[in-house]
Amino acid sequence: MKPVEPLRVLMVCWGNICRSPTAEGILRHLAEQRGVAVEVDSAGTSDEHRGSPPDRRAIAEAARRGVDISDQRSRQIKRSDFDDFDLILTADEMVDSRVRRQAPSGARARIMRMTESLPDFDRFPEVPDPYYGTPEDYRDVYDLLELSMNELLNSLDEP
Repeated sequence: MKPVEPLRVLMVCWGNICRSPTAEGILRHLAEQRGVAVEVDSAGTSDEHRGSPPDRRAIAEAARRGVDISDQRSRQIKRSDFDDFDLILTADEMVDSRVRRQAPSGARARIMRMTESLPDFDRFPEVPDPYYGTPEDYRDVYDLLELSMNELLNSLDEP
């Protein structure tokens, strides 16, 4: 029997300290629970937080849900990511536009929004950036990403 290659997914937001590390942690956690082979990483379009851990509020919200993202470190998306990942998920329109401009033409079809797998994507086309918000904003972002990552995994189960 041929081994199943894991799906390689890259999460991308602006600074790689709030939304994308949270999405990375959630997808990894959910895939592990379901026994789905997935490799996940995250990056940002900006390099301003390079090497930094996720925002303390993102770490706290994930920990409250049983997901540890504290060991992650911010990095900027790089050219090789377009070859290394099967799917690149972006947090919002601005990030999506920046990633698509960097992508070689053959990789653009593998770029989608983090919320695109939701049945009501038109209501939630973006994951709001909670950076200047409250802990409740981080809770709302976690809820949205958890729902989105569950739907993404559900879509992988479909023939």
